[in-house]
Amino acid sequence: MILAPSPYAIPAPKKRLDWLRGFKNRKVPEDSALDYKSGDSLNNMFDDHFTSHQPRCNCTCRECARKSPDKYRAELTKDVSAFANSGGGLLIYGIEEDTKTHLPERWRPVAEEINHEDISRIINASIRPKIEGCQIAVIKLTKKESPAGGCCIAIEIPQSSTAHQAKDKSYYRRYLTESKIMEDHEIRDVMNRMKHPDVGCEVSIRFQRHVATQRIARGDICVRVFNSDLSVFCKNFYCRLIGPWRTSNLTPHDCIEYDDSEQRITTPKGQGIELKFEGINLYPGSEQEKTFAFKISDSHDLAEWVGRFAPPESSEMLTDKMLVQIFADGMQPKAEWVSVEKARSQWKKQREIKLDYLDDEL
Repeated sequence: MILAPSPYAIPAPKKRLDWLRGFKNRKVPEDSALDYKSGDSLNNMFDDHFTSHQPRCNCTCRECARKSPDKYRAELTKDVSAFANSGGGLLIYGIEEDTKTHLPERWRPVAEEINHEDISRIINASIRPKIEGCQIAVIKLTKKESPAGGCCIAIEIPQSSTAHQAKDKSYYRRYLTESKIMEDHEIRDVMNRMKHPDVGCEVSIRFQRHVATQRIARGDICVRVFNSDLSVFCKNFYCRLIGPWRTSNLTPHDCIEYDDSEQRITTPKGQGIELKFEGINLYPGSEQEKTFAFKISDSHDLAEWVGRFAPPESSEMLTDKMLVQIFADGMQPKAEWVSVEKARSQWKKQREIKLDYLDDEL
């Protein structure tokens, strides 16, 4: 099953040549979803009269002289399976890259007699399980690009729902501009793409000032839980937010008052506040959020809460980080330390909202 399409989609036939020229003319670099290959790799792959000393291509490098057609085929399955095991990608045969800068350097076309069926046959016969949704396009070059003729072959590989094994019985994944062998835990993670949802969490904070005193006196903590998996349904999730707390005997209750959802807990760093967000039925690509309102008493300022103006040598400042944990069905639990400043930047309006309210509301 396809989880996500390739970041580089092959366009309609009439637009393919200009699309291909764009990569070279704009010097689009290779990345985790884009790889350039010389056409000689495919030319040698399908040369029935190939010998180790007389490669079909005009290349004089020793690497070509040492390879056999089977090694080129193994390299093709390695690159294609690596894209499927990662986030999908595009493989272009017919453009040679600079090995140092990873930029497209010159046209190195594929022989015209090689067609998409030849490529498809190797991919389907050598990669297990079979990759669904691969698109192969043969793009004929003009004399401007290649006076001797030839073509480019683009292979669009989508992200797959499971791990795929290459011709050499190994599993590969894209790392920057390379295809590398996967570790055991990486293979397990990819194989579990269809079994468990990929649920994440984002925390944002806004502060509200008292118009008369200009003191930050109240605010909201918004917890947004989202299912970034586009194919797996999340039945239950549980989000836990801990902190901020003070490292001395003064607890957050002395200066911060949350709504009824709060619960005091004891942590290795002292007294803390635990906020919980539980939910059900998180559909693929959907999100849910919950907001926790808080007030800061008249005798304390937000600066004291986050310890921003405490002396450097003081050990009694408040931490400016919150621990966020997310649990969902059988997914591996996730945890992250989120700073107050980072949470503030996540707020949609990204600015303090001034509200006029009565002092007795505090």
